[in-house]
Amino acid sequence: MVQKRFGFVSVARFPAVIFHAYKTYASVLHCRNNRILLALAASQGWSLFQSDIEQAFLFGELDDVNLYIAQVPGVPCPPGHVCCLQKAVYGLHQAPLKFKQVLVSFFRDQGYVAANSSETIFIQRSSRGLMIHAIYVDGCLHFTDNPELFSEFSRLFDC
Repeated sequence: MVQKRFGFVSVARFPAVIFHAYKTYASVLHCRNNRILLALAASQGWSLFQSDIEQAFLFGELDDVNLYIAQVPGVPCPPGHVCCLQKAVYGLHQAPLKFKQVLVSFFRDQGYVAANSSETIFIQRSSRGLMIHAIYVDGCLHFTDNPELFSEFSRLFDC
């Protein structure tokens, strides 16, 4: 039985555990912003690259939420106990948000600046050129006026 209003989930024979349903929204690139970036790329002659992050939602850390699951076959756990998740898994409501937090932190650490309040577009200007990254769900669009910048970024980003 799930009651999102109070944040409880009953799992079979295990006691109720906290479920933070209100912390699950992760903003994605708006289609209007996508069209604007594509139009800029076409008009300015920028190079466009796309990357898909494999198993993206497994990168999210569950450091501020305690989520428990029933025993998983093959995982050592004493009988009658539950497992506490430390990383996000697919199907978890918090997975997109937790992945986006990791991605935003990565871009900030690399010196990028968010171009919008939803933190879906990141920009970095240097003497060598311009790099723009647009985040959508589990991938990115990369725009640059210097393809060498993307080559360096892709080695760092491992995409």
